[in-house]
Amino acid sequence: MDNNYITGSLRKKELLLWLLIVCISIILGILIGISFFTGLILTILIMGVLFSLWIEPFWLLVILILSSSLYVYRVKTPWDFNISIFRMFFIFLVISLSIRILGIALKGSQIDNYILRFKLVLLLMFLIGIAYAIGLIRSYPQQKSLAPIFFLNHLIGLILVVSMTFLISTKRRIVILSYAYLASGIIPLLLGGYQLMYWFFHHDVPILPFSNFIYLPKLAQIYARVSADISLPRVIGSFTDPNFFGYFLTSIILISLSLFFYYKQKKRKFAIKIVLLLYIFVSFFGLLFTFSRSSLFGLGIGGLVLTRLHRNITTSLFMKYAFFGCFFIILFLSLVNVGLFDKGIIKYSDFLHARLSTGLFDRIERARNGVRAFLNQPILGIGLANFEFEYGYRRDASTTHIFYLTILSELGLMGFFPVTTFLILISIQSIRKISNPQIPDHLSALGSGLLSSLLALMAANLYYDNLFGIESFWVLIGLVTVYGYVRLPRRD
Repeated sequence: MDNNYITGSLRKKELLLWLLIVCISIILGILIGISFFTGLILTILIMGVLFSLWIEPFWLLVILILSSSLYVYRVKTPWDFNISIFRMFFIFLVISLSIRILGIALKGSQIDNYILRFKLVLLLMFLIGIAYAIGLIRSYPQQKSLAPIFFLNHLIGLILVVSMTFLISTKRRIVILSYAYLASGIIPLLLGGYQLMYWFFHHDVPILPFSNFIYLPKLAQIYARVSADISLPRVIGSFTDPNFFGYFLTSIILISLSLFFYYKQKKRKFAIKIVLLLYIFVSFFGLLFTFSRSSLFGLGIGGLVLTRLHRNITTSLFMKYAFFGCFFIILFLSLVNVGLFDKGIIKYSDFLHARLSTGLFDRIERARNGVRAFLNQPILGIGLANFEFEYGYRRDASTTHIFYLTILSELGLMGFFPVTTFLILISIQSIRKISNPQIPDHLSALGSGLLSSLLALMAANLYYDNLFGIESFWVLIGLVTVYGYVRLPRRD
């Protein structure tokens, strides 16, 4: 029996309250509506609100996770707020969850003691939100169009993690959502395969299917080539950047690999093992064609962590060192980025020199400027999205190409301490749960995959900057957060 306390349908009082809110929303929509498109979006939102009243918030969360990887499919609205399937269901989830919490408060009921276990995590997320809010206030007038977008993306992520702490209180739910996260990789992989096959047949990168629902329809064609000398595409799947797709595939590989080693011990799970192996192979193949060094670096780090944490890998000494060696090689290749391309193997010395001169080393200037920005304003930082304006970089992003240094430079110690403490806390809590011998092997394997994926993402952001920028990454952070605190069954 799933005994989560925020379940069930609404009573008459709550229903009447929400009907009143919907009516007010319709009136306001008519008054401020500026186009047919605005009215259409408003109608969809109202229908979704009504729908969310009759469905349990947890299942809205499942749909939301399944759609989290469709990042590129966003429709631009007249309010400069891009609507996606994820964001629409996020709105429905917040509304549905708020109503149920309000209903508990109106009845004078108490919140389940389970949620009190998250008090430190919730406090840290609150402090992170405060830091970003202060950063938004301190942003330059020239950045008033970019800073609110950054703030909104982070706010949505924080609210999502908080919502997950309210909705996931049993083993069954963490398992369902983890498998939903795995399933969310199917469409991106299909789209990535379509881009790759189209390239080989037409030597061009196609516009993605259903491009009417993409606010920049030709976005997929931005990354047509790695460079002028390498005639291969950088696939993006359903994301807007090959690095984002690479990070996502890294998590899919590690979680699938962790589950495969668990099911490998089961004699009657042949079909599941075949599916997981195929999923791992296709995902790794897609990862290679993102040409994302930071993704390979993350996969190497995550793989080493998985080799250390996973119970079933460590049962065989040979298997343990074999996989340790494989992930170490991946880690090495991510740093030197040796590759086999359609024009043959590039001469190692020339290739290494080229990659180092145009890869990691060209970001030293950004890193130095990030340190300067932090030293100028060590407590509050220089303000959200101000780094690129302060030092004359491109206008559509604000990054030192090191996530943690960007936080230090723009949000100062006030943002850096709660962010790093939060990440360390949920990692330590998950390690304790994974290493607990009383936890069943399946749940330990699932936790090993989730945590190694998060640590891979954290490692990749040592030379990139998007740990908090994509919905799928927030889902992963939420899953690891909840895994560390959820009540898991013990061994018999």
